[in-house]
Amino acid sequence: MSIVGSRKVLRMAVCAAIALLTGCISAHQSFVVETSDREWAEPIEVIIPNEDTTSLRDVRIVLRHDNSFKRESLEVEIVAMRPDSVAYGESFVMRFADDRRSKSALHDVVCAYRGDVLFDMVGDYRISIAPKQSQTGILAVGVDIVKSE
Repeated sequence: MSIVGSRKVLRMAVCAAIALLTGCISAHQSFVVETSDREWAEPIEVIIPNEDTTSLRDVRIVLRHDNSFKRESLEVEIVAMRPDSVAYGESFVMRFADDRRSKSALHDVVCAYRGDVLFDMVGDYRISIAPKQSQTGILAVGVDIVKSE
């Protein structure tokens, strides 16, 4: 991970700790991990600290890629583990809109994964995401969580 990436992760961790200590639960949380050397082959894992056991939330998969990634869809394996170590895994196909082919060097894609999710336990949830096949051009992968409307 680069120094800039390390600083961003540290900054996010400090902000999350402050929010938890002061009792503030954000309506939006993002957890993103950089992939290695512009190729994504190994699972990434995000840890989602949870104190709110009553709010329904929507879970989205976030992908940052450069122009060398040209696929219209991507199949990934997702494993979610609750704080009590109960795990659930499944395949998921991310589909991408054609409008991401702008002249920009980097593209962020957000794909809806699950809606109205209840994180019903206090503690750390872990979500692992892995491509079914090695992918080039993917720079970061993660999870975006927002309160359901």
